[in-house]
Amino acid sequence: MGRFAEVMDGVLRAVGVKRVGADLQHLLAAVCRGLGRYDWTAAAYTRAIRLSPGDADAHVGLGAAYLARERYEEAAAASKEAIRLKPDYAVAHYNLALAYRGLDRFEEALAACKEAVWLKPEEPDTHYARAAILADLGRREEVINRLKRVVGLKPDHAEAYYNLGCGYGELGRRQEEIVAYEQAIRLEPGYAKAHCNLGWAYYELHRYEEAVEAFRAAIRLTPDDDKAHCGLGSAYGHLGRDDEAMAAFEKSLRLDPDDPETHYNLGSHHLDRLRYKEAAEALEEAVRLNPDEPDGHCNLGVAYYRLGRCKDAIKEYKHGTRLAPDDADAHNNLAVAYVEQGRYEEAIAAFKKAVRLKPHLAGAQQGLGCAYAGLGRYDEATQALQEAVRLKPSAAQAHYDLGEVYAKQGDTQRARQEYERLKELDEELAAELHEMLRGQGG
Repeated sequence: MGRFAEVMDGVLRAVGVKRVGADLQHLLAAVCRGLGRYDWTAAAYTRAIRLSPGDADAHVGLGAAYLARERYEEAAAASKEAIRLKPDYAVAHYNLALAYRGLDRFEEALAACKEAVWLKPEEPDTHYARAAILADLGRREEVINRLKRVVGLKPDHAEAYYNLGCGYGELGRRQEEIVAYEQAIRLEPGYAKAHCNLGWAYYELHRYEEAVEAFRAAIRLTPDDDKAHCGLGSAYGHLGRDDEAMAAFEKSLRLDPDDPETHYNLGSHHLDRLRYKEAAEALEEAVRLNPDEPDGHCNLGVAYYRLGRCKDAIKEYKHGTRLAPDDADAHNNLAVAYVEQGRYEEAIAAFKKAVRLKPHLAGAQQGLGCAYAGLGRYDEATQALQEAVRLKPSAAQAHYDLGEVYAKQGDTQRARQEYERLKELDEELAAELHEMLRGQGG
């Protein structure tokens, strides 16, 4: 403040100004703001307030300067004083909302923003701020509605379309997400983040060629975007372009070696290529960097299981189900590993959880039947396996397992019926079942 006064008084003396009133302080504040000197801006408004304490505009300007310096408590105080002096001052309510948001006081921020919107309903920035606060509160549908209002008032608001795309993406509304990102790109072709997110939206819809083009566009604009290189690798992987996928993943990791998402996607790519050792190494790094991501633990469990490390697989599956207790596939994989170790009671409990969460998961019903059979509980095994083949009539292994259980129950007729069905589905399994029935005299 002292340095500001010294410099400004010198400037004013040089141009022949002898008395410095509040209006001139406003002018000086505007000059300082234009130069990005927000401390000096605040100092000019403070002097204006000293000269004219009832100047609401000076309090608003002071609040805005404090916001620019992220001095949110002082910004809130200045904005409140402006509102006390002029209750219908929309900009003061808007600044107060931003200050409260900076202080993580989101409900108060929302109330202030609502007041600003009510006072000045056609101001897009106020609606945009309200959308941001609603996002902080996790009120996603309201975020989308507010952003629609923003683009209705300001159709060339590329950032609003980008955030609208993000909102649709969080809700899984992929087509609308794509339209929003495309509109952001039409308005601002160099919007690299929009290109990158568009790539991920295409990826989620399995539109991998389009995803590749979007990721390439993002990389042309920002060559050091590790997320875009990661997405490109993932899309190439699904297109069977392994060399290009690996090059993209390696580039992503060079840019950010500590990004757990890239390690996870690389591990998943190795899993798809049956490279289980490499998959385990990448996924171990992913869960080290982000231990709270359930998919990382579950996929690491798959890699360990395929490597014959059943005990380690169970540990990872259990970790995954603790983090995501409603993940039916994780419970199913855990149960399969229990069966592999002959831990049938634990397998039954895990398969039942999977079935409760996803009643139409045929593989879980089949596994449940095998676990019951492992304990000699053939009636329950029959019931589960019948449900498995009802859910997925083409599941050859389920028909084989059901035929085997029938045979163990001495029901040769129904066992042979499963054999006849198997001949149409899998001749090799059918031959195995036939040999077993012959061995039992069936």
